[in-house]
Formats: sequence, structure tokens, C-alpha cells
Amino acid sequence: MAVSSQIAPEDLSRLVPICPHLIDYLRNNSTHTADLFLQSKAEDYEKVDENLRRFLHEINNKGDITLGNLQKFCSEDEGGKALALSVWASAVRLIMTQATPKLISARLGSELISTLQTLNEAATVKECCLILGPLLDKLPRKHFDALGEFCALIRDTASNTSIMACLVGPTLILSTTELASPTIHASSIIAAAALFDLLITIAEPLFGRSASQRTYHAWGSFRRQDEVDQRVNFHKSLVEPKQLVLKRSLRAFYDWLDPACAFHVDTLFDLYPFQSIATAIHEKYTLLPPGWGELINALGHKINFGPEDFKIVRGKISKQYVDEHNRIHPIVHRNVKRVKVDDIIDEIISNERLFHDQINAVVEYFGVQLREIVEGRRGEDRRMGLSLDQDEVEIICGGSLRAVRNVSANLLAKLEVLSLVKTNPVDAAGRAELLVGSYAEILREMRGSYFPFVGGYSKAANLISKKVEELSKLKKNKQQYHFIRIWQIISNSLDVLQGKRLDSLLIKPVQRVYQTKLLFERLLKEYDKLISNGSTGTSKCMKDLKKLCADINTLATDLNKHMSESKKTQGNPSMK
Repeated sequence: MAVSSQIAPEDLSRLVPICPHLIDYLRNNSTHTADLFLQSKAEDYEKVDENLRRFLHEINNKGDITLGNLQKFCSEDEGGKALALSVWASAVRLIMTQATPKLISARLGSELISTLQTLNEAATVKECCLILGPLLDKLPRKHFDALGEFCALIRDTASNTSIMACLVGPTLILSTTELASPTIHASSIIAAAALFDLLITIAEPLFGRSASQRTYHAWGSFRRQDEVDQRVNFHKSLVEPKQLVLKRSLRAFYDWLDPACAFHVDTLFDLYPFQSIATAIHEKYTLLPPGWGELINALGHKINFGPEDFKIVRGKISKQYVDEHNRIHPIVHRNVKRVKVDDIIDEIISNERLFHDQINAVVEYFGVQLREIVEGRRGEDRRMGLSLDQDEVEIICGGSLRAVRNVSANLLAKLEVLSLVKTNPVDAAGRAELLVGSYAEILREMRGSYFPFVGGYSKAANLISKKVEELSKLKKNKQQYHFIRIWQIISNSLDVLQGKRLDSLLIKPVQRVYQTKLLFERLLKEYDKLISNGSTGTSKCMKDLKKLCADINTLATDLNKHMSESKKTQGNPSMK
């Protein structure tokens, strides 16, 4: 998944230790701090990056940040201007959701969710702590402190902790691969939300001094009931245009669950009615942005599940999730005639999504397992039987393949306005303009990531070919931990991989450029027919489409030349 910040995820990880202090600053300056996480302002993004870089600069130069500078950086920017609290709320969200390694690792998240049934049977808070405590003890200290403070902050300052649990829980607890999956199951979302709601509820006894220290008067205190009552409708009382509030709520929702899409909120509202956006968001993510459920229900489109519609008590969900096909009563859309241009656009987007998911499986699912094994975290027998060292793991599924995946993720985020809502925003020409614009913007990134990948492809393919031959000579009892066997198990178990061989997936980035070229040539032909028939279309879009086709053709030709040169220097891989 693409990040909404220009700061590297590894650098964000270095800022995790300051999260408790940022949370402390927010707590001391607002009695409804947690509600700041329910809205997001586009104008804050640049300020967040700018001010987090100040922290990184201080750490790079001095090794740490003094408390005096920490307070100074929080209260004003480099020009001495006061910073809005929403900037620091966005900073906390960015660090906690996009730092690498994740605040809660994929394995630990899975272990935590697996305790839900046992937690349901726990009779006391102490029993819950005895179940969760040993698992949370596996967290690095800085991650433990940040998570504890964050849970305590939500408990003390949120208008509705269940809404926050729905928004935050899936992002922090589910793996990156699960969150990126277009078919993520509703039960996973619910389980993560339920578990996080429990972490919030029992934050003090569970996290101990880390969280409880800041619940006394010097650091904030538990809310009185009258304060709760005053803030319950905080986000509804904003004296702002309704659409602006909805946009900020959707932007915050994306910031937590799908950051790259947050930049396209304004475009979505320009192209589609609110009801269509809400339906599409709910179908994709199972949840709705905070405050949306009540509004869409008032418009007569009942949503059967959402953060406002269920309550979690110690991990128990009081409402069963209803059948997926009955979640939202149908909304009647205006009838827009589809043409072949629409079908080609949908095919381009569908191909891009499949490509992304397959490459992501190699990078995140297969690659993560290989690294854990080669580092000895899965046992010495597995490490010795893998038949790869760290450098070879990087050759097969390292940085260059990850860069290709990231470009695809960025492109899919740009195409969100075409793929999210299933109805036409305007006529077919309008969809084509949006598609052409998105691809034109991404071509430079493609060139920057594809050339390094193609340059190293022959080396990776030769390595795999050599290892396949090596595997065939091993006795059966020596083959079980070999990386080719591991890939075969993964490829056959994941629907998106369809049992494909590893070498056939590694060539996909090269093949994908040629497939895209052919699809856009078909689109150009059909769009030209629309123009000729006088039915729809614009001359500007036609001109841009022709230029894009020429640019993609140039990229394909250049990549082919680069591939040929690489084969001469590295050898022609034998694709077994």
C-alpha cells in the first residue's frame, strides 16, 4: 500500500518513541483529542511532513530530542507560527500506521485475534489481562509505550470509543497483506475492531504504568459523565458546510485504512453523489467513515452494519454480521449507457489490480517468510534447507520488485475514482480523461522503477533456474524447506497466485507494459469511433490519449532494449 507521506517508513519508525510525548501534548491542549482523528484536513499533510522532518533532523544531528525542543517543535513551526492540533493528530496517525516495522507485527496481530474466543469466556478484567499481557510483552518497548498511551488517550477523550476502534483497530492489528486485499473478509474487520475496543477499555491494568501514569491529574484524568455528554455529538456540531465535514471524515477514514486514496476525496465528491460514495465505501471496506451511517440512513438507505450500529463488550459483538449481499438496500442510479470504452477502461483497471496483488504476494507474503527463515527466526533446520542467503533473497523479491509494487499501488490509488463507485460519473469521455490523466502522471515513476527491475531480472531468473535444477537432485527428505517448495505451497494456497511458478511472476512487470500498450491502443481505436460518430468525447482527450499511447510504446521499446543488454551481460535465463 502507498503511503501519503514522503518520509520513508523506516524513518517514521525512528519517531515511534516520541509518540507518547505527542499524545501527551495533545491531551493537555484539548479535552476531545481523540475526535481529531475522525477528521483530516488536506492542508495538514504538508505541515505534518515538514515538522516531522524537524524531529528527524534533530535526532540525526544530536542523537535524541530534548524535552525543551520537543515542546517547542510542538507549539510552533520553524517560522514561529502556531501549529493546529490537527497537525499533530495527523502526525501521530502517520507514525503509528505507516512506520516499518509495523507497530503490531502481522504474526502478533494474528495471535491477538486468535484470543477473542478465550476473551469472550473471561469473567474479569484480570483474566483478560492474563490472556493478552504475555502477547503484548512481545512488543518492543517503544511500540508498547506508544500503543498504551494511544489506547488510554482514546479511552479518556473519544466521544465514541467503538467508532475509534472500528477505524483504528483493523489498521493496527491486521497485516499489510490483509488490508491490501480487495476481498478482505468482514469477520477480520470486526475481530480487529472488537479486540482494539477491548485494549482501549482495559488500557490501565493491561499496559500498566505506561498508560496509567498519564491518567492522573498531572497528565489528564478520567472524564466525568457530564464531559462525555457534552462531547458525544462533537463532530456533528461543527459549524461548517456539510460536504466539507463529510470530506474531512472520509479523508480521515482513508488516512487510517488506505492512505494513498486520501488525496482523491475532492475528486470523488466532484464526480459522484454522496449516496453512491457511501455505498461503494461500505461494499469495499465493510465500514463507513464516522458519522456517515446516520446520515445515509436518514436518506432512506438503511445500512445494516457500521461503527454506529454495534457495541463491543470485552471482545463480544452484540450484533451478528448480516449476509454480505443485504448490507445496504439498493440505491437507484441514473441509467448511463455503457460503451466499449467503458469495458476497456474496466479491463485496464482490473488487470492492474491483479498485477498489483500478485506482485504484492511475492513481496509481502513470500518475501517476509524468506527473510524470517534466512535470519534464523523459523529455526536452524529451515534456514539450512532454504538454499538461499540474504543477498539471494533480495535478488528474488527485494527492493527493485518492491518499487514496482509501490508504483502499481500509487496508480491504483489514482484510479480509485474510477474503480470505487460502480456507476459512471460522467459520460464515457469523462472516464477516459480520468484514466489517461492517471497513467500520464505515473509514467515517470514507472520508468524510474522498471529499469532497475529489468536490469536485475536476468540475474534473478538465472538464480531461480539454477536452484530448480539443484532441487531436482536433492533427496525428498531434503526438499521440504527449499524455497521453491515454499513457493509452491504459497502459490497453490493463495487464489490470487493461481498456482503460478515464481519465474512466471517475476517476468510479469515486463509483460505488463506490453499488455498495457495493447489495451491503450484498443482504447484509442474505440475512443476515435466515439469522436467520429459525434456521440461523445473531446478532442483534448483524444490528443492526450495519442500522446500517452506513444509514451507507453517508447517505454516498452526502451525496456526491451535494456532487457537485451542485461541478457548479454548476465546470461540468458533458462525458464524451467
